Amino acid sequence: MAREVLQQKIAQHYAICWSQRNPSNAVKIVEPFLACPLDQTGEEIAAWAGEAVIKGKYKKWVHNSGKVIHRGDQGDIIAGAFAHFSWCWSNGKHLVCDLQGSCEELIPNNNLYRLTLTDPVVATGGSAGHGVDLGQKA
Repeated sequence: MAREVLQQKIAQHYAICWSQRNPSNAVKIVEPFLACPLDQTGEEIAAWAGEAVIKGKYKKWVHNSGKVIHRGDQGDIIAGAFAHFSWCWSNGKHLVCDLQGSCEELIPNNNLYRLTLTDPVVATGGSAGHGVDLGQKA
């Protein structure tokens, strides 16, 4: 589970960098949480990672391989550009992909959008574009 949390933190870093440079097309990564129920003796019996429910119509824009799904909507444009940004901004070290979630227009007819993403994947170096989570060196 630590690997998944690390991916979320890396993706969040790129989302913040992107959003500072593109405030009219902001990207937000939903923060994961960890649930660890205890039995009657106080011992941990399991652990689950989860995320809050997101608002809006749920769509997938970028596959694990980095391939962008083009439907012609604003979410396609932002998600594809954000994935490309993560690759360029990291000098080819990371590709934030498997982008899915919702795109909402914050102010109608004002071209102000926010992409809310859930459970992205971070591919690294030679694994980027092959759907491998964080490569071998994470």
